[in-house]
Amino acid sequence: MSGKSSHDKGTSQNGGLGKAPHAGAGAGTIFLAIIDSLPDDFPGKRWLALLAPSLSIGSGAAWLWATRALERRKLNNDADDALLDAEMTLRQRMYDDTLSPEERAEAKRELHELRRLDVRAKIERAQSLLTKRDQTQGED
Repeated sequence: MSGKSSHDKGTSQNGGLGKAPHAGAGAGTIFLAIIDSLPDDFPGKRWLALLAPSLSIGSGAAWLWATRALERRKLNNDADDALLDAEMTLRQRMYDDTLSPEERAEAKRELHELRRLDVRAKIERAQSLLTKRDQTQGED
């Protein structure tokens, strides 16, 4: 054990989400530096200084939201890429003359199973979204 925390190593134990507070940690200081560089007679300078902590928290929240959105998008893209790669591989095997008829038939069965899994995942995603939509409409 090196005695360093997970922060010291640049990692976190919650899938990278622990990095987001660092984005807002210095934002208040940056905002204050910008505000401090404004002329003293600048209208609203005092209010801007008072709002700096809120701006810092808001920028941290925006960073966290954007990070999570990008992580979800990457995960979805990776899953789509893996699905496409598996489908292409199975299609190639289905028409590979060097394989036995049994091996080609197995590739065809696996391709059908892959398609079933994809459809099942999309149905489950749609059901989840519909449930969330219905729950939020019930709150109105």
